[in-house]
Amino acid sequence: SEVEAPAGAECGRLVLEQQEAFACETAHAASVTGVQFVDDNSFVSVSADGRLNVWAFQALPRFRLEESHLLSVADPQSLHVMRSADSRRPQVVVNGLGIEVFTASH
Repeated sequence: SEVEAPAGAECGRLVLEQQEAFACETAHAASVTGVQFVDDNSFVSVSADGRLNVWAFQALPRFRLEESHLLSVADPQSLHVMRSADSRRPQVVVNGLGIEVFTASH
């Protein structure tokens, strides 16, 4: 679909083409509020249900749920994957009414 900028806005035109939609009915019990790639083989998702899920790609476009973690932080709104130069393992930061940090196991 195409998105046009409002009149007078200083921005370009963005054209997106949806390739395929995916759904996993057991993934989350509420709206997903964030998705971030961890590496070429995995991504994480966070939801208003208070869970952080870790996903692994199989043969694209398929993926499977690897881990699910209950969050301590309430009302999770987004997440970010951080990679520091001195660590091989990325950290996943979830923010909501507070911040919770997870270290990737791989």
